[in-house]
Amino acid sequence: MRRLPITMLAVVVGAAAGLGFVGGAGAEQKEVIIGGMCDRTGPTQVNGAGICPGIQDYFDLINSKGGIEGYKIKYEEIDHEYKVPPAVEAYQREKGDGATSILVYGSPQVQALYQKLAEDKIPGTSPGFGIAASADGKRFPYLFPVAATYFSQGAAAVKFVKDKLGGDLKGKKIAYIF
Repeated sequence: MRRLPITMLAVVVGAAAGLGFVGGAGAEQKEVIIGGMCDRTGPTQVNGAGICPGIQDYFDLINSKGGIEGYKIKYEEIDHEYKVPPAVEAYQREKGDGATSILVYGSPQVQALYQKLAEDKIPGTSPGFGIAASADGKRFPYLFPVAATYFSQGAAAVKFVKDKLGGDLKGKKIAYIF
């Protein structure tokens, strides 16, 4: 099983905990709702098969240790099949259920929802894809890229090749095959 980036979990849990303590979670409830979109079915289900249960397992682990300052995390996952219309419906449902943060999954889904996140002031994540410019928190205050974007991954690969070739790429050609 793939491990989730700790920064992703820190951003989500921190945002959800902070917002939940101030807003939607009542003192009696002692619960913070985090929405999650997943792709357990559809063309990218091979990713969701490992990532989605891993996210739930992580929140179960947090809850088994008493939650965060006594608040349990209720993770509401919805399978969007890597399709935009179900992702938009999932967002509306999770927002309506009181989600204080939403794990958005998929480049097309991030493109479709980033403005809604900002309008509704709900922090969302973009784990390594989506909108590379969202690294600028002033332009995208409610979208958090929690892993390297495709562009930064490509830049790191070029730097690696450059370092391996003695620091000079003059006259060299680099091909990226995936």
